[in-house]
Amino acid sequence: MRTPPFRDYRDKGLQAYCAENAGEAGALMDAVLAGLPLGIGRVATPFLPLADRISNRWLARAGDPYAAEIAANRDAVGRAGVPTFTLSYEWGCTSAVRQGDGAPRLMRVLDWPFDGIGERIELVHLASAAGEWAAATWPGVTGVLQATAPGRFAAAINQAPERRSRLGRPVAWLAGKARLLRQDGLAPAHLLRHVFETAPDYATARRRLSDEPICTPVIYTLTGAEPGEACVIERLETSAAVHAPDEAAPSSAANHFRHMSPQGRWRPRGLASDARARIADDLAALPGPDQIAPPILNARTRLAMTLSADGDVALCGYDGERRTTNVLRVNL
Repeated sequence: MRTPPFRDYRDKGLQAYCAENAGEAGALMDAVLAGLPLGIGRVATPFLPLADRISNRWLARAGDPYAAEIAANRDAVGRAGVPTFTLSYEWGCTSAVRQGDGAPRLMRVLDWPFDGIGERIELVHLASAAGEWAAATWPGVTGVLQATAPGRFAAAINQAPERRSRLGRPVAWLAGKARLLRQDGLAPAHLLRHVFETAPDYATARRRLSDEPICTPVIYTLTGAEPGEACVIERLETSAAVHAPDEAAPSSAANHFRHMSPQGRWRPRGLASDARARIADDLAALPGPDQIAPPILNARTRLAMTLSADGDVALCGYDGERRTTNVLRVNL
C-alpha cells in the first residue's frame, strides 16, 4: 500500500505540477468518466470539445484568474475535457471542527463516486504572496478543495445541497447548470485557491469567503491559527450564513444547509447527509484519517484527512470503505 506523496512545488506552482504529471492528470479524467453512471462517460466524451468551448467562454466572461493556467493544462494533458472538468462540481463531503488550546482542528472526508482516485491523492506544498500552504489534490485540478496555510488558516469545501424543482431532479440539475453559466462570480474552488494565495489571515479569509460572489452554492469550513477561529460558511451566489461554533453548537458540515433559510427549498446531496452531520457533531474528538467510521465513511469515500493552521496534516486515500493508502503525516 503506497503512502500519498508529498510534492514540493513552492518554486513552480500548480501549473507546473500538472505539466510534469500530465499522464496522471489524464488518468484521473479517465477514472471520472468511467465512474459516471449508466455509461454517461462514453456518451459524453464526444461532446467534451463543445463543453470546453462553453466553459472557456464562461471563464473569460467571469474574469477567472486561472483561465490561462487551465488553457496551459489542456495543452499539457493533450486532450479535450480539461476546462470542463475544472468546473465540475459533483462531490459530497463531511467536515468537522474541534476547538483546543491552540489552533482548531479540521476533519475532512471527501466523497466522490469515482473509483480509483483515492489511491492517487497527493499533498502538494505551494507558496504565494501571502505565504506557504499545502493542498491535498491531484494533477490537473485547478481549484482547491482542502488545504492548510501554516500560521494563517485551513479550509475545506463541501458541496451545497441542490435546489428543488417541482419538475423533478433532472430539470433541477439542468436549471442549476444554466444558472451557473449566467453567474459572474468565481467557481467556489477557484475562490478558495485565490484566498489561500492572497489572504494574510483568518479574518480576511472569512470575510472573502463570505462576501465575494461565486457561481454556485457551496459550504466552506474554515479554521484559523488562534483558539476560537473557526466557522462554517454556507454560501449562495451573493449571500452567506456564517456559523461560529461553541461548546453547545459544534461546527460540522455535510451536504445540506443547517443555517441558510429557507430550508425547504433544498435537497441534501451525498449519502445520509443528515446522519453524517449529526455523527460529526457528537464526536468527542476528531478521529485520525484511518479511524473514521460509517456513515461518515461510506461507499463514496475517497480521502480522509485532519489539518489545522498549525501545519499538521494527516491524509490517506479510500475506495469506498476500503483504505487504499497508508497515512501521510506532515508538519509544515
